[in-house]
Amino acid sequence: MHVGAELVALRRPPHRGHHPVADLDDPRTRELAQAFGAPVMVHARLRDGSLRQAAVEVGAKVLLYEAGEALRFDAVSIATGVAGIRRVLEHLGMVDPQPTGGPLPSAVESRSTGWVRARGTGILNLETELGAFVEAGQRLGGLSDTFGRRVRLVRADRSGIVIGLTRAPVVNAGDALVHIAAVEQ
Repeated sequence: MHVGAELVALRRPPHRGHHPVADLDDPRTRELAQAFGAPVMVHARLRDGSLRQAAVEVGAKVLLYEAGEALRFDAVSIATGVAGIRRVLEHLGMVDPQPTGGPLPSAVESRSTGWVRARGTGILNLETELGAFVEAGQRLGGLSDTFGRRVRLVRADRSGIVIGLTRAPVVNAGDALVHIAAVEQ
């Protein structure tokens, strides 16, 4: 969605929650991310060759909404995205405000994220969900062999909120399993 000098880009990565990614050091971009109203805002610098970089180079403020999974419809991610875009349009004065159920809770901000990766190959059984707060060292699940024997535990490498996870039942060493955003509480 392009609105004047503002841009909300929609992206459906392989396995994510639903959150805006933006340069939160830019006051106008931060304002748009807050207006969007998702539960987590992720700060990210521009990546060479990205849509965000191209838009910023022509003076646009960019908010990237990452949600859902590739090849799947996710009703919660879709509803969150539609509602967020509507709130941004209201904030910009482009549409009339609609009655709401009250103010949104403040979003948590993350300036650092990282993936917990598989340290082996096996059948994955995750014991955490999107939006869960986890502590460093907390058990997130485990890998089993084809006979159901646990061969390796999966543990959080940092404290934070789970913003993405794989739904793949079989994983290989190095595969991304759980995406954790470090947040200040």
